[in-house]
Amino acid sequence: MDEVIKEMAEEAGLEFTGGNKEIREPVTSTDALGNLSVIWEDDGLQVQVNEIERGRRDLSCYLSIREIVGKKARWVCAPVRINLMSDSAKTGLRRSLNDRKPLDWASRIDQVVVAVHEAAANQRSVTVLKRRASVTEQNWLEKPVLEMNQHSMLVAAGGTGKSMLSLALCVSAVTNTPLLPGVEVAPFDKNALYLDWETDEETHEVRTTQLCEGAGVPFPDDRIHYIRMTVPLSQDVQYLYEYIIKNNIGLVVVDSVGMATGGDMNSQGDAIAYVSACRALGEVTVLSIHHVGWGEQGRNTGSRYFENAARSVWVLEKDQETDSPESHLDLTHRKANNGIIRPPIGMRVEFGQATRYYSDTVTADKQGTAQQIKDVLSIGKLPLLAIYEDLDQIPKATIRKNLERMEKRGEVQKFEGSSRKNPEYGLSVTPENRHGDVTDRGSVTREPPKGGFPEPSLKVTPDLGDSKKKEKQWWLEDNDDPLPDF
Repeated sequence: MDEVIKEMAEEAGLEFTGGNKEIREPVTSTDALGNLSVIWEDDGLQVQVNEIERGRRDLSCYLSIREIVGKKARWVCAPVRINLMSDSAKTGLRRSLNDRKPLDWASRIDQVVVAVHEAAANQRSVTVLKRRASVTEQNWLEKPVLEMNQHSMLVAAGGTGKSMLSLALCVSAVTNTPLLPGVEVAPFDKNALYLDWETDEETHEVRTTQLCEGAGVPFPDDRIHYIRMTVPLSQDVQYLYEYIIKNNIGLVVVDSVGMATGGDMNSQGDAIAYVSACRALGEVTVLSIHHVGWGEQGRNTGSRYFENAARSVWVLEKDQETDSPESHLDLTHRKANNGIIRPPIGMRVEFGQATRYYSDTVTADKQGTAQQIKDVLSIGKLPLLAIYEDLDQIPKATIRKNLERMEKRGEVQKFEGSSRKNPEYGLSVTPENRHGDVTDRGSVTREPPKGGFPEPSLKVTPDLGDSKKKEKQWWLEDNDDPLPDF
């Protein structure tokens, strides 16, 4: 009987699945981009599944079906977005497919659902942590600004030069040439990708040409890819992920976070969607360019989640005179998750046909207290009161605490001299801090100011009962430390 029905079904162009016959299991495979292929070889049918998204009640994807006949292929179902957890969506797909090619589509769709479930589960890479033989140093792409395969953020006000500096990092990486002072470049065999929501391709071509002229390196043809973006990053992440893999991208610059988010900057949800999209780009180094807000100095605009998710945050500030072809930049490290806070970097940049970055002194208030003390002591040994005078913007207690720590670390030496209240300090002489013009930093003493340094006050100890009254040398009146017990 089954044979008769089968013949009738074949004459009508239908698939016969009577008796106990089941649809043969398809061959499934997933490529490097995460695209799933489901093939029924006997029937020459191929289902392609892209952009799988798994939620609590959803299993969504783009699904397309082709029939392979010889060397030709025809669409049975053009790419369509479908939720495979929805019965009504699957029923509608089955009816549409039956109209085009009558087969047992219900069984085949069930097989596709199982394959997509497995592919979605495999997207979650689960491992067990193992002990490392040794703790290695951070893996840098451009030390200390860009850590390899991590998310860093550059925060600055508009017009500061953050886009030019980010492009300089791209040129440095792909040419293995340090363009920025204080930034070391590691060997890099991948390409860079600049995602731009703000300007255009021509602007970046001009800037790249100027940077290469300034550095004296050939233009890096085919090494810096550029995409003018129009939709939020989270909406284009699948395309970008595939582009990154196909084009050997290792460094991605997002310019800038506000437009790349495409939502409410103060919303934690929109901020998390943005940083999640950055993570979904794969094993790449990401640099997000962000603007400062109107409140706290140097803080990014919008939700703190933008900064919280970045592993490292740098703040760029500019000082430039009107009509000047150069500017001074301070690059200050504000946050580090995987290491220490790095010292600020001072730069002077000259603009023109050739754009060049030069090393420059960091603005004093951008340096830490310890570094400011080192700068003051660079001329030689100085009394404590002279250090107070030079660093009058810093509380005296802060200076004393830093001197104590620096002395313990062996960075400075303390010379008691004739006054306990006003000891002298000098930099410890090491090969690292010895200059050609000063053979022994501790041997140079600064001249006192006019009228000399104030004399320490002399106080008498309180009555100690039967003890003899003693005269003691005390700290200055402005010393905040508690008096010792005598």
